[in-house]
Amino acid sequence: MELPKFERMAKDMSNPLHRWLLYLTENMPEHERRELIERDPDLKKTEELLLRLSGDEETYRLYEAREHSLMERNSLIADGVAKGLEEGMEKGMEKGVEQGKIDVAKNMLEKGFELALIAELTGMDIEQVRGISKTNT
Repeated sequence: MELPKFERMAKDMSNPLHRWLLYLTENMPEHERRELIERDPDLKKTEELLLRLSGDEETYRLYEAREHSLMERNSLIADGVAKGLEEGMEKGMEKGVEQGKIDVAKNMLEKGFELALIAELTGMDIEQVRGISKTNT
């Protein structure tokens, strides 16, 4: 269930899913939250556990360290993915430029241009043009 959709619909306090979603909603008034917790034994257990964990400084410190570590890991992964995409795009563009030169050289060969002129105009060396000439015939 999507929380934005849930926020717009009528709440059914007899539905355990609705109670959990209400419990997870941050903008619920405190007195309604207390009432909700008292109605549902599972929510009451959860609230007690959360209070116990948040009251223990060492547990809270470990939780914070773990959260920081996860955020750092996600950031490193995102940076790596972005770098990989950038490198892939560069390689793709280089291949495209090379293929474009080859296509132009093939067209020039078909039109009867001299190898030296093709090499000069495409920026390829004469041996590359010869290689294209041999595969083109």
